[in-house]
Amino acid sequence: QAILAQASAGGSQASAMAAGAEASLKPTLTYWNGRGLCEQVRFMLAACGVEYEEKVPGLDGVTYLSENAHLEHLRQQGYLLFNQVPLLCIDGLKLVQSRAIVRYLANKYGLAGDSPAQAAMCDVVAESIQDWMTGQGRAFEFCGAFSPSPQQLEQIRNAHAKYLPLLERLAKSSDAGFLLGSHGCGMTYPDVLLLEGLEMATSREPGLLQGFPKLTDLHERLRAQPQLKEFLASDLRKSKDPSGIQAYKDTVIATITG
Repeated sequence: QAILAQASAGGSQASAMAAGAEASLKPTLTYWNGRGLCEQVRFMLAACGVEYEEKVPGLDGVTYLSENAHLEHLRQQGYLLFNQVPLLCIDGLKLVQSRAIVRYLANKYGLAGDSPAQAAMCDVVAESIQDWMTGQGRAFEFCGAFSPSPQQLEQIRNAHAKYLPLLERLAKSSDAGFLLGSHGCGMTYPDVLLLEGLEMATSREPGLLQGFPKLTDLHERLRAQPQLKEFLASDLRKSKDPSGIQAYKDTVIATITG
């Protein structure tokens, strides 16, 4: 029994050491080389000041998903709990589902308020922004990118008509310069999601925020945050121009369909 106990203790210690070593590694983010559902995660990593690398874990030299074999590797190795990406490997965790990843980062790095009440309000506003983003078309490259069709543009403008006045009202009520200032918060993760949405929206319609002075001010303030400013100017920001959109779409489709 003593030998078994020692063996068990040794195994537990080895497992703990392995987990600790994994948790100490630089976080890795796995997706295609485009925005899609992953861009909100990239915005959050930037806002939180997290250094990370984009790669397919377990495949040396593979930076982005580009073949069906890459997805199959991740599935077979147990990286994808629901067989979907984006995947963020951080703190010994293999996180999927973009909204879950965003909330994990928000809680870990103090962008979800300081109390249950503030956290709840963050979630309320964030979910509303997610609804607005869905109305625009979350998968940017597959939803018209920089040149949406008339039908896509009508859907996008309907989303703006519904949500931009409400977001303007919320920004106007803040006395701290961010969305949830009226609830005692500084910058929170809904602000980061808002920046992603405004960047996408104004790239399609540069004059969109005319008539929304508080959102205009907030947009400029968020773009000026040092870590976000650096991200927007870097290669980590995807699909900055139309040149690679079709190639990205072809790669995604080929990777999924095999």
